Amino acid sequence: MKKLAKRFAVAVIVTILDISTVRYYGPSIWLAWSGIPWIEFVLLVLASIGSFTLSDIWARSFAKEPFLGQGDRSRSGALQYGEITEAADV
Repeated sequence: MKKLAKRFAVAVIVTILDISTVRYYGPSIWLAWSGIPWIEFVLLVLASIGSFTLSDIWARSFAKEPFLGQGDRSRSGALQYGEITEAADV
């Protein structure tokens, strides 16, 4: 339960910081750079990446099992660094 509370707290803090950053800096950045079409596209792509990252943080905050790449790696079948170097032909 302690891990879930920690993940939820991280998600809340990141969301609050993200919203405050976008509200404070977003309008001035958009006014300064939106006249150039390719920069406008880049700004929209960056906003999309930020949205997907934030949704991933929230999804991980409610997950009871660790996602692939977290926690116990023996269940995921991933090779450890020592196994890779021992099997390498040098």
